[in-house]
Amino acid sequence: MPPPASTPEWADPSMVGRKLKLRRPIVSGHGEIEFGGRVWKAVAREDLDSGTRVRIAGVDGHVVKLEKA
Repeated sequence: MPPPASTPEWADPSMVGRKLKLRRPIVSGHGEIEFGGRVWKAVAREDLDSGTRVRIAGVDGHVVKLEKA
């Protein structure tokens, strides 16, 4: 069943493996990324500074999981 219209789109599994440079830092394992013209909630196992190259390691609903590229 698709999410309600007021809910942001689900993160697409085809995003996994894509690389990008962070525009905003990941602090205490949480933050946001810009990808595909949208802003996504993001999590990582470590803090990451803005400008860090990352890889999308997975998706979980509306959340993108990151790791250093």
